[in-house]
Amino acid sequence: MLKGKIEKNVQIPLRRGGQSTFHRDFISYLDRLEVTHSVIFQCEKHKAYVLQTKMQVVIKIYGIIKGSEFISSLDVDRDTVRVWRIK
Repeated sequence: MLKGKIEKNVQIPLRRGGQSTFHRDFISYLDRLEVTHSVIFQCEKHKAYVLQTKMQVVIKIYGIIKGSEFISSLDVDRDTVRVWRIK
């Protein structure tokens, strides 16, 4: 069972390093893909799984908004993720 404690008046920490640009940068690639085209992303060592998970969320939502479909493929050995536009 999950146990938590509600507290009042706890100060919210300031964000360090500014806002992430991942979504904006990734969507700029999706905008340029035509049907059957793909884009490949090289990741840091052992980070491809994390990148693919983020991308799957974005391509699902973005595809619904734009009326497109995308799929992704993970290559753990090469630390790459590839995304295709299929519709």
